[in-house]
Parts: sequence; C-alpha cells; structure tokens
Amino acid sequence: MTRIVLVLAFVASFVAFNSTDFASAIPNRERPRCYERFPDGLIHDFGKVPTGTQCKRVFRIVNTSDASMRITSVRSSGCGGAGAIALRGSMDRFTLRPRDEGKLEITVDTRRFIGAKYGTLYLVVETNKGTEEFRFIIQADSVYNPKVKEPGK
Repeated sequence: MTRIVLVLAFVASFVAFNSTDFASAIPNRERPRCYERFPDGLIHDFGKVPTGTQCKRVFRIVNTSDASMRITSVRSSGCGGAGAIALRGSMDRFTLRPRDEGKLEITVDTRRFIGAKYGTLYLVVETNKGTEEFRFIIQADSVYNPKVKEPGK
C-alpha cells in the first residue's frame, strides 16, 4: 500500500512539474541567477523519435560568479525498471573560470526503450560558496513506426 501511494505521489508530482513551464518551476528569488547560469534551461522534451535514434541536446552552463567553478559530478537518475530512460551526460570541461561557458551534452539512447520515458540528470557544482546540485529533466517518446507529419498538414 505504501508503495502505491509513493508511486502515485511521484507520478502526480511529475505531471504537475511537466505541466508548468521552466520559469514557474523555479522560485522567484532564484530565477535571474538560474537563467544566467543555464541560458538553455533545465528541461528538454525530444518528443516522438524513431526507436534506435541517439538523441542529443547541448545545454550551456555559464559561471556567473567571480571565482572558479568546478563540475564534480554528472550522473543520471539510474532508476532502472520499466520507467527508465537510457540517459547519459558529458561535460566538455570540468573547470570554468569566472564568466566562462561550458557545455553539457545529454544523450538519450532510444534503442533501450519504447514509449514515453523521462529521466533526470544530476550536475554537481562546487564553488567557493559550497556545493550545489542541479537537475536536468529529459523526456523522449521512442516509437517503432513514427508517423511523421509533413509541414503544413
């Protein structure tokens, strides 16, 4: 019974999270800093993609502080099971000086699942003010025979 309640709570929170835009998912006091540090946002939906596709998305990360910033960890949620997405992340560099920009490339391997799946990629950042963890929410719908609409139809 407890498992069912936890699963329902998780699904409800995910649906609520996905029904909001990026700005409403971040507290007001954090928005300017988050937009500056992550100009491409923290959420991406690849939509419907053919099974077997390697989907890639690059997120820019900007060091907005006056001190160096170090990326100490990039890891996926690793949930496993039927709801998991095959998600991988890699940084082009792990130390960003003030005002430098790095790139986080996120790859979804649709050979490993069919249907709509989502996952979380965690990015851990160390600065002179301490350690912060950021979550990138990624979704893709791997379809065996996608129906591709022609533009304008």
